[in-house]
Amino acid sequence: MITQIFRKWADALRHPNALFRKESAARSFSEGAVSTILSGVIVAIISLVSLNIPGGTSATTAMMTYGFAAMLSFAMIVVFPILSLVGWLIGSVILYIFAKVLGGKGTFTAQSHSLALLNSAFGVLMSLIALILTPVPLAGIAVLIIISIYNLYALTVSLRSVHRYSNAHAVLTWLIPMIIVLIIAFILAVALAALLFAGVASGAFNFTQTPAGFS
Repeated sequence: MITQIFRKWADALRHPNALFRKESAARSFSEGAVSTILSGVIVAIISLVSLNIPGGTSATTAMMTYGFAAMLSFAMIVVFPILSLVGWLIGSVILYIFAKVLGGKGTFTAQSHSLALLNSAFGVLMSLIALILTPVPLAGIAVLIIISIYNLYALTVSLRSVHRYSNAHAVLTWLIPMIIVLIIAFILAVALAALLFAGVASGAFNFTQTPAGFS
């Protein structure tokens, strides 16, 4: 199954249209879950490789440093797949709701399977590019933006294939929740900035240190 999943990741990146037409009758929730967990483990390993953990100046310090690294590695390899699964399910539920509102005819299982393949393939690819292009961050950001746009195209193809509706409805299925999230984030940021400004203006945040302490 794992070899087959890797092959589907490659197809999702190169030929998403052909892949999702071919997968229309062979979608599996369990394969989607395995794909998501597998990509979570791979992304965790890539993230660990990107960490630069120096050795200590003594044997004790070195043991503590690499002991911490071992615990961090274990935690990431366990936590990343779990977070990937949770994110996959929440994202699929949100997309499914909007797809149905817009007249989608596909099942939750079919959509979740397609979304898992996309998330896994693009997640691993973007992690690798971020690692490789770390020395040139501007180039890395530019490449990641281009890949993100292509990811949205592949998501549109996937939704259109699963729900058998138009390209416009497929785009609206992911665009509307994206806009809602951005609006909520903007409102929260404005509210937080207003609270901080009000606190500073009222003197609630005064960190000036005096000989007697803080006032």
